[in-house]
Amino acid sequence: MNTAITSSYLLRVFEHQTLLVGEEVNGCVFTKKQFHALIRFHGKHRGKYYALINNGVKFSHYVGAIQIGHLTIEILPKADKKENADTHQWHDILMDMLKECRLLKVETLASARLQLRTNSILELYFEIFLKEVEKLLRRGLFRKYRKVEENARFLKGKLIFHKNIQKNYAHEEQFYSEFQQYDYDHLLNRVLRRALDVLEQLVLSPTLLMRVKKMQGHFPSCNGDVFSERHFQRFMYDRKTEPYHTALEIARLLVLNYSPDLRGGKHHLLAIMFDMNVLFEEYIYRRLKRLESEELSVKRQQQKPFFQRRKIQPDIILTYLDKKYVLDTKWKILKNAKPSMLDLKQMYVYNQYFQAERSLLLYPDVYGIKDLPPTPYHPSESELASDNESQMFCQLCFLELRDRGKINRNLAKEILNKITLPDGF
Repeated sequence: MNTAITSSYLLRVFEHQTLLVGEEVNGCVFTKKQFHALIRFHGKHRGKYYALINNGVKFSHYVGAIQIGHLTIEILPKADKKENADTHQWHDILMDMLKECRLLKVETLASARLQLRTNSILELYFEIFLKEVEKLLRRGLFRKYRKVEENARFLKGKLIFHKNIQKNYAHEEQFYSEFQQYDYDHLLNRVLRRALDVLEQLVLSPTLLMRVKKMQGHFPSCNGDVFSERHFQRFMYDRKTEPYHTALEIARLLVLNYSPDLRGGKHHLLAIMFDMNVLFEEYIYRRLKRLESEELSVKRQQQKPFFQRRKIQPDIILTYLDKKYVLDTKWKILKNAKPSMLDLKQMYVYNQYFQAERSLLLYPDVYGIKDLPPTPYHPSESELASDNESQMFCQLCFLELRDRGKINRNLAKEILNKITLPDGF
C-alpha cells in the first residue's frame, strides 16, 4: 500500500500568500474547520507563521508545512516574478536547501532523490524519523541507571524509614525502599515515545500507522510528561547516545510543534516551519564554506561589543585574497538596486567594527536587477579632517537561486566573482 498522503490532501502555497476559507488550490478546499484549527494554533507560535485576516490567513516569511487533520499545507519560498509560479519547482528548491543545511537528512532514505521530488516535507520527516527509530531498535536501545522508590515484599537497596513507617504501619511484610534500576526508562527514550504518540495521531497511511504502533511497544510510556525546549537543551551526546541524534532532532520538531485538537475532533495540527531569512543565510554560508582554502576564509556569527551588553553580529565574514569582506544576506525582494537606509547603516557599522574595506548586501534576484558595484560611503567631517585615507564601500549583489529549474549550486562561486570584479563593472 502506498504510504504517501493522497495528493488531493496536499495544498501548496507561497510565503506571503493569503488563503481564504472556501478557496480551492490544486484541487484542495480550505475549510472553516481547518481555519478554526489555525486560529487555535496562532497563539502558540505568537503569529510568526501566519497572520489572521478576515475569514482566512496570510502566511509570513516562514516556509515548511502545516498538517491539519487530513490536510497538509506546504508553504514554499518564492523568488519568482510570475504570478503563477511553479510550485513543483520551488518545492524541489526548498527540499534541496533543507538538505544542504542539514535540516533534512535524506541519506537515511533509499531513493532519496525520488522521495524529495514526490513527497511532502512532512512525509519525509515522518519517514526519516521512523527509519532512525528502526535503526536504534536494531542496534538496541540505550539503557541507564535511574533512582526508583518502591513498596515491595522484598527489601532492595536502601530502606526509607519514615516512608516505610507511614505506608507499612499495618503491613510489616512490606518494605518501602530506594534502589537503582538499569533499564530503558529515561528522558531520551521517553521523548522518542512521545514523538511516536504524536505520529499515531497524525499519520494517515495505514502502513505508517502500523509501523508506529509496532515501535511504541519498545519504549516506556510517557503519559503525563510535558516536554519543553529546556528538556531538549539538556541532551548531551556521547559514544552511547550519538546514534539517537537525528531521531531526537526530528522528535523535537514533532513534540514541540504539535497542537492536539482538545475538543475531541480530527483536526490535530503539526507545523514544521523554517525562517526563510535564516535558511537563505545558512545555504549561502554552507556553499561558501565548501570553497574554503588558503586564499579564502569563511566565518560566521562573529560578535563584537556595541552598546552596554549588546553586540553586533554580521552573517558572514570573508577573508579573500588577503582582504576582509562583511556579507549580510537579506531575504527581501527588491525591484531596484536601492536598499533601505537601515540596511545601509547596518553595513556601515559592520565595516567600521570589523575593519572591512567593503560590505556586501546579498538579495535574491527576481527582476533581473543589475548589481550595484562597490560604492563609497560619503566620509564624515571627522574623517575628512583626519589623515586616514581609507574609504569604506558597500556593494549590492542579486543572486539567482535557480539554475535551469533547479537550485543554483554555483552561488558561492558567483559571489566570489562579484567580489573580484573591477570597480564600476
